[in-house]
Amino acid sequence: MKCLKLLISAYSCRPGMGSEPGVGWNVVKQLAQHNQVWVLTRNDNRPLIETELSQNPIAELQFIYYNLPWWFRWLKSGQQLHYYLWQIGIYFLAKQFHAQIQFDVAHHQ
Repeated sequence: MKCLKLLISAYSCRPGMGSEPGVGWNVVKQLAQHNQVWVLTRNDNRPLIETELSQNPIAELQFIYYNLPWWFRWLKSGQQLHYYLWQIGIYFLAKQFHAQIQFDVAHHQ
């Protein structure tokens, strides 16, 4: 079986959580068992992700953290507008990374 290079967009991705954050984490964790996985997620998720990976490293799982620029910080992270603007931001970031890495698959979680 060929190991694929996957780019996953996961707005919410937190180990040890339930609901959407837990689904985001568990999907990328499972995909990394047989593929190289890069995950675009919010910087707010970083502390829990890095704590988990320091205790239970996953070699084929890498994270790219992105927050909206400071001039959008007035938006609450739970609002739909924030989510849509974040998606637009990571679109351009994903294009930059794809030019370097040449992903086989891109997926929004």
